[in-house]
Amino acid sequence: MLTTLIQKEMMHHILSVRFVALLVMCLLLVPLTLHINYRNYLQNQVNYQESLKLSTAESEEKPPDAPDPDTESPLLSGYLPC
Repeated sequence: MLTTLIQKEMMHHILSVRFVALLVMCLLLVPLTLHINYRNYLQNQVNYQESLKLSTAESEEKPPDAPDPDTESPLLSGYLPC
């Protein structure tokens, strides 16, 4: 008797319109989200590889002991630390 009652309640929930609508939404949204995130992941990999190549090229252009030309020396700018 208990199994019959449980089976009846489960069928009532499964056949309801709300359950079917939520199931369809999940079946559409989950694969769509996976596809979009996979494309973003691939683009992030490409961006990382390009920035790595750029960084390697920049580090080969100037020696490691050379000062960075973009930064100004504190002595030249008139600022003296206390």
